[in-house]
Amino acid sequence: MAPYIRDMKADNEGNIIVAGEYGLNDSLNRKQLPKFNYSYLQRGISFLAKFDTAGHLLWMDTTMGVYSIQHIEISSKGDYFFSGSGADTGSTFNCPPHPSNNSTGFIGKCDRNGRMYWIRKYIDYHVRPAYSYDEGILNFKVDSMENVYFTAQIPGIPDFMVINATKYPNVTDSGRFLAKFDSTGKFVWLNTGINNDQLALDGLGNMYCFANYHHTVNIVNATVVNKYNNKGTLIKQLVFDSADKNVTLAEITTDKFDDIYIYMISNTDFTLNGYTYHNKLGTYLFKLDTGFNVVWSLNCGLPGGTISINKESDYLYLSEYGYQSQINLGGQSTQNVPGDSIGNAIFAKINLNGKVAWIKNSTYSKLFGYIPIIIEDKCGNFFADFNFSKIHFDGLNIGGANPNPVGSVIARFSSDSIGFVNQNSSCGLSLKNTSKPIFIHFQWYAKDVGDTTIGKLIATTKDLNYLFPHKHKYIITLLAVKSGGCTNTVQDTFNVAGSPVAGYNAIDTQGCQYVQFLFSDTSHADTINAAIGQSWYWDFGDGSAPLTYVQTKRPVVSHVYTKSGTYTVTLVYGNGFCSDTFVSQKKVVIIPAPKPGFSVSDTLGCVPLNVSVTDGSVGQVSKWVYLVGAASANAMAGKRDSIKSPSFSYSFSVPGVYIIHQYLTGPTGCVTEDSVLINVTPVFSNMDKMDIADATVDTTGIVDINWTVYPGATSYDLYRYTDNDTSTSALITQTNTTIYQDNSIDPGRHSYAYFIKAEDGCGHFTGQGRIGKTIKLSGFENGDLLSQLVWTPYKDWPGGVSNYKILREDPGSSFKSIGNANDTSFEDMQTQDIYGECYRVMATSNDSAQISFSNVFCFSNAPQIFIPDIFTPNGDTLNDLFTPVCMGIKEWNMTIINRWDEKVYEKTIPLPLTSSSGQASQGGFASPAAGWDGMFKGIICPNGVYIYYIKALDYNGNTIIRQGKIMLQQ
Repeated sequence: MAPYIRDMKADNEGNIIVAGEYGLNDSLNRKQLPKFNYSYLQRGISFLAKFDTAGHLLWMDTTMGVYSIQHIEISSKGDYFFSGSGADTGSTFNCPPHPSNNSTGFIGKCDRNGRMYWIRKYIDYHVRPAYSYDEGILNFKVDSMENVYFTAQIPGIPDFMVINATKYPNVTDSGRFLAKFDSTGKFVWLNTGINNDQLALDGLGNMYCFANYHHTVNIVNATVVNKYNNKGTLIKQLVFDSADKNVTLAEITTDKFDDIYIYMISNTDFTLNGYTYHNKLGTYLFKLDTGFNVVWSLNCGLPGGTISINKESDYLYLSEYGYQSQINLGGQSTQNVPGDSIGNAIFAKINLNGKVAWIKNSTYSKLFGYIPIIIEDKCGNFFADFNFSKIHFDGLNIGGANPNPVGSVIARFSSDSIGFVNQNSSCGLSLKNTSKPIFIHFQWYAKDVGDTTIGKLIATTKDLNYLFPHKHKYIITLLAVKSGGCTNTVQDTFNVAGSPVAGYNAIDTQGCQYVQFLFSDTSHADTINAAIGQSWYWDFGDGSAPLTYVQTKRPVVSHVYTKSGTYTVTLVYGNGFCSDTFVSQKKVVIIPAPKPGFSVSDTLGCVPLNVSVTDGSVGQVSKWVYLVGAASANAMAGKRDSIKSPSFSYSFSVPGVYIIHQYLTGPTGCVTEDSVLINVTPVFSNMDKMDIADATVDTTGIVDINWTVYPGATSYDLYRYTDNDTSTSALITQTNTTIYQDNSIDPGRHSYAYFIKAEDGCGHFTGQGRIGKTIKLSGFENGDLLSQLVWTPYKDWPGGVSNYKILREDPGSSFKSIGNANDTSFEDMQTQDIYGECYRVMATSNDSAQISFSNVFCFSNAPQIFIPDIFTPNGDTLNDLFTPVCMGIKEWNMTIINRWDEKVYEKTIPLPLTSSSGQASQGGFASPAAGWDGMFKGIICPNGVYIYYIKALDYNGNTIIRQGKIMLQQ
C-alpha cells in the first residue's frame, strides 16, 4: 500500500495538521517512514503529522498502531483534537489484543508540539465474525471552551458498550449515538434518540447533525437534519424527502455568521421545505439560515465530495471527484480531462453569497479511493490533497511523471501573488522581488539540492543580490510576511556562477617610510569574463591615489608610504562579472626614515660634462653614500665611484648614459634611496647625416613629414624647397618632435622636397641626409577620351621605389586600387566617364617599410555640350552628320525643324557611345544613328537653315536645354 490522507486542518499559526495511514515501505518527503510489525494488517499504521506553511515536516507521531485517525479539529486555543477507531496490542492506547474483534472508538487531545493531554475511548463487546473498520467516531467538533461533541457508530446491535470504563447496555437499534466530553475528556452526556452521522457547531453552542434515511427512526423515505442545543436536546428538524430513498447528506458546516451549509448527494428528485429539486445524478450545495430557510443552492454535478470553511474567511471550499469530461458550476467550467486520465477531482472556491470565485480541475490516472480534501488557512492560502497518481492540476504535473506509484500529495496554493524573477546576473545571484505590496518583510534562504530544511538565511532585503563563493546549484526560497504576520513562500533552483575572491598577504610585518612595501596578491576566481577580463583596485590607506590595473595579475604589488604610521589596505578584485573586497586584519606598520632626494646641475650635455650634486634629503640622516657609474639593467654592475658626502662635484669625460644613486641611512636603521640618470652626448658634426623617413600628402592637401629620433639630439631643423629648385631651400620649423605637418603649400601645383638637421645640446648640427620629395599628380583626357595620369617620382628612400599603386575614388569618398605602375604614368581604361573622376598615387619603398601618397587630382566636373553651326552631308565622310559632342552627359534628345515647321528629325541617344578605339567614352559617335544625316523621308533635305532643339541629362540628374540654328550645305 501507499500512504494516504484521511483529514487535514490548518492551525492558527498557518501550520498544517495531517492524519492518515501508511504501509510497510512508504516514505514521506523522500524519507523512509518507521517500520512496524503488524503483518496481518490490511491497511497500515496510522500517523498524525504537522507541517509548516512551506511543507517542512515539524513532527510526526506514528505510535498509534492500527488505530485509524479519521478526523482532526483545532480549537481556538490552538490545541489539536483527533478521533478514529481501531485496535491492536502495538497501540499505545492499550487496546484489547487482536483478533478479539472488539472495536474501539477514540478521541484524543494534544498540544501543538504533539504532546498528549488525554485519550478517551469506547469499546463495544459485540462479537462480529471479522475485523472491521466500520465502527468508530463518525464525526466530532470542538467548541470555544474545548468541549467535544461527537457522533459514533457500533455496527450491528451491541450487547453493551463501555465509555471511559462505564458500561452502557443496548444503546440503539443501529448502534449510533451522540455524546459530549468536556475539555479534560470527562464524559458529560449521551444521546441515543436519533442515529446521527455528520456534525456541525454554530457560535451559540447548537449542534447540527444529519441522519440518512436508512438510519432514520419514525421518518419514512427521508433524510433529516437535526438541530440540538448544547445539552443534546433535539429542538428542530429539516426533512429531505424522496420517493426512492436516494438522498444522502454528505457534509454539514457553519460559517462565522452561524449560517448552515449542507452538501448532499442525490440521483433522484427530492423535496425540501415544500419545493421539489430535480436532480438525476450529482450533488447539491445548500446554504440555510438558522431557521432552516434556503438562502441559495448550487447543483454541483459530481457523484461525491466534501466542503470546508475557515470561520474567519468569507469563502467556502468545495472538493468533488468523478469521471465527467467537463464540469459546470455557477456559470464556470473546468477544462477537459486529458486522454490518459480515468477521472477528475474538482476544487472550487465559493463566496458566502454563492458566487463561484474559481473552479479548478485535477485529473488523475489512478484513483486511490478517497475524496480529495481542500482547506484554507488564516492567511487565505488553500491546501489540497491528492490521493492519486500522475496528477494534472491548474496546468501543473503534481506527484511526478511515473504513473505506477499511488500515494498522497499535499499542495499549497497562495491567495496572494508572491514571486521573483532572475535578473540574469553573470556573477552571484540577482533576483527581483515581484510579490504584491501586501507583503512588507522578506527573508531569503539558500540550500543545496536534496536539503529538506528551509536552508540558510542569506538576506532580509526586498530584492536579492548575493555573491556565492563557488559555482554551485542552489535552491533559493523567498519567505514573504504580511502586516498581520501571515507568510507565503516560493522557491526555485539556480545554477550560480562562482564569485571572485579578493585577498593578499603582506610580505613583511613592517616597512620603512619612503621604501617600497610589498604585497603578495592571492586573489582568484572560478570564472573570468573573457570579454572584460580581471581588474584590481588597491587603496593603501594613506590618502594617496589608488592603484588600478586590468587583465594581467601582478603577483607582487608595491607601494611607497611617505608617512610613518599604521595603515589599513583594501583590495577590490573583479572577474569581469562582479567584484569582491578584502581588508586584512593585519595592518601595515611603517616606521620613520629620511626622505631621499638630490639635485644635479646638468643631466644632459656634451663631452666633457661637469656636474654639481646637491643633497635635498629631508629628515635625520646618519650616513650618506653616492654611487656613480654607467647605467645598466643591474644598477650595481660595472665600476662605480663611491662618495660619502652630502654634496659634491663630478666630471664625465666619455659619452654614455650614467646613473647617480643616493643611499641614506636613518636613526631607525631604515635605508632609503634615490637616483638620477645623466646623458653625456658626443659633439655633432657635418659628417653626421640625418634622414627624412617619408613625406606624404593627405587628402586635404597637407604634407606629413616623418623622421626617426637621432641619438643625443635636443632639437631638429626642417627645411623645404620647391620642385627641383634647391635655391629655394628655407627653414620652415625648429622642433623637438619627429613629425611635422606642412599646410602652407599647394601639392597639386608643385612637388616639395624636405631635409632635416639634428642639433645636440651644445649647439652643433648634423649634415643633411636623404630628402623626402612629394609626388605631384596631374592628368588629361587623351585622344581615346580616356583618363591619362602622370606624376613626379618620389625621392629619396635608400632602396628606391618598389612600385606605384593608382587609386580612384568610388562613390562614398573611398579610394580603391585600379592598377599598378613601375613608371610615372597610367591610362585608366576602366572608367566610362572621366567627368568628375578623382585619383591618388601611392608609392611603396623597396623594403615595404615606407609609403607616400600624392595629392588628389580630379578631372573637371562641369558637363559640356559642343554644337557645330554647319554640316555637309555630301557623302565624303567629313562632317556628314549633325550631332552634339558631350562631356558629362548621360543621354540627350535632339529635334530638327525646317522652315515650314515640319519635324524632319527626332531621336534620343544614350551615352556613353563607343570610341573609334573600341573603348567606352563620354561622348562621340560610331554610326549614323548618333546624329542627323540631312535626310527626311528618304530624300536629302535642301540647303538652308534649320532649327535644332536639344534636351540633355547629366549624371547628377540635371536637365540641360540647348536650341539654335544649323546650316545644311551640300
